[in-house]
Amino acid sequence: MNAQTDTRTFAHDARRFLLDMLAGLGLFVLAGLLMTADATAANAFQAQTIASDRLLPFSLLALVFSGLLAFNLAFFRHLRRAYAPGSRVR
Repeated sequence: MNAQTDTRTFAHDARRFLLDMLAGLGLFVLAGLLMTADATAANAFQAQTIASDRLLPFSLLALVFSGLLAFNLAFFRHLRRAYAPGSRVR
């Protein structure tokens, strides 16, 4: 492979990684919203206070979750490519 092909491959892999990370982040936020869906008008102030206190830990947990998801998907894509029928070992 030449340098131009390597650059295109890296850009494609980076784009897929970022899309996987965004998908993981979306899934995590959706799960978090589903778990906190019981906030009604009666306890809205309390839910808002709790949400503001836990925003940083929730954000860090979401970032870690989405990163792990993206790395796992990238690893599985690598395994599928490396062990595909007819692939050569370098």
